[in-house]
Amino acid sequence: GRERDVRDVDSAMQAFDRLRRLVLDLLDVERLDRGIFTLSVEMINLAALARETASVLQTPQAEIHVYAPDELNVAVDPDRIHQVLENLLSNAINYAPAGVPIEVRVTSETREDTTWAVLAVRDEGPGIPADLLPSLFNRYVGGTASVGLGLGLYLARGIAEAHGGRLMGESAPDAGTTFRLELPMP
Repeated sequence: GRERDVRDVDSAMQAFDRLRRLVLDLLDVERLDRGIFTLSVEMINLAALARETASVLQTPQAEIHVYAPDELNVAVDPDRIHQVLENLLSNAINYAPAGVPIEVRVTSETREDTTWAVLAVRDEGPGIPADLLPSLFNRYVGGTASVGLGLGLYLARGIAEAHGGRLMGESAPDAGTTFRLELPMP
């Protein structure tokens, strides 16, 4: 009846949304590879973006705790940084054990006369084997339980580098995983 029709339409819409995101990711990969990836940079509050993204993605099964100052301003493309954060949080949600919160920390660090905005996403999941960690940022490489095409971290690193920043991962088996996005501050 009607309830089944509504469920079918909802399933079809979810499938369409996944397909749309996949096509957009593939287009972004092509733009990165050709050097025609563009940014629309503006000054934003990275801490607020982290809080907003976490509140949208968290569920009763996957709590996300954000530790951040009220304000940490950076000159970035907000849509692209949201894309990176959404990717990192989605990965953490997939791997974090139920009932163990994911942590997002927003801080700043000064090294060698440059101040960096640092956004770290940590989960207490199974960790990533040391031999797999370096290749995770390559195209079409996924984690051991990955269900995607393996484009998310490749794109995330490309977006970080397009901003003059970097994305790094630290992990050990049975010790969780932390991804650090570092962006230069004005």
